[in-house]
Amino acid sequence: MITHRFTNLSGVEYEVTELNAKHQRIISEDGAMNINQFDEVLSDVIVKVGSTNVANLSDDARFAFIKKLPSDDRRKALFEARQLTNDFNNDFYFKFQYESAQKHIKGTKLEEWIQVNVSNVILERPYLNPVEEIDQFVFDYEGIFPRSGEQYKFTLSNGFSEELKLGKASSHTPILLRQPKLKKTVNKHGEPLKEPVWLMMNSDTLDKLSTKDIEHLRKHIHDTEALFDSSISFPHPEAEYLPMNERRVRMDLLSVPAFYFPSGVI
Repeated sequence: MITHRFTNLSGVEYEVTELNAKHQRIISEDGAMNINQFDEVLSDVIVKVGSTNVANLSDDARFAFIKKLPSDDRRKALFEARQLTNDFNNDFYFKFQYESAQKHIKGTKLEEWIQVNVSNVILERPYLNPVEEIDQFVFDYEGIFPRSGEQYKFTLSNGFSEELKLGKASSHTPILLRQPKLKKTVNKHGEPLKEPVWLMMNSDTLDKLSTKDIEHLRKHIHDTEALFDSSISFPHPEAEYLPMNERRVRMDLLSVPAFYFPSGVI
């Protein structure tokens, strides 16, 4: 078995193996890669995390272990497995398919080959507190809102929080994915509680924060979270016929099935 070791964004050393034909089938089943496909492939290709031999765990234990990993570690692990499979060739060609916007052929399905140098588009930032073993990783962070003086905490994203159903996307979505909580020390009558309680914040709760407080929370999350950005952007082949906001195409490489097919053909 061919494997590849690398230091992930958490600071922990990961070992992954190559993708195979089974993984290609899984990835291509529903058009765009979803969280279940992502987890199924990851549970196969991650061999070792720190001193934990993931490959030796039972199927259920391995799947649970993969779900608990920090989100950006998960993304980078899949990317590294893909790179190993492609002999670390950074040139990626794929067929972009679209419907024509030109009046005389409007709706006609067209395609164009797009070339991407992967090494030029990947953006990485490590987690704030690197560790050597994943069980040492710090998920929970606390802080105090500068305006209200109230105490809050949040949890860094992992495979479970990636599945949260948060409704319509907004500027609150990245915060809600971190499951923010507010510490309450008094009841609704202003009387002290015997023990403080942490209340989950929702979109309505966030709406009531001052700009200073919510910006403080955003910055705290940004400063502690890692980043593994595999998105690409390129001019639409028919940009001149499209509205200004549709003239560039943006997509995440990790969610594009063609990214996992070295031949460029599905």
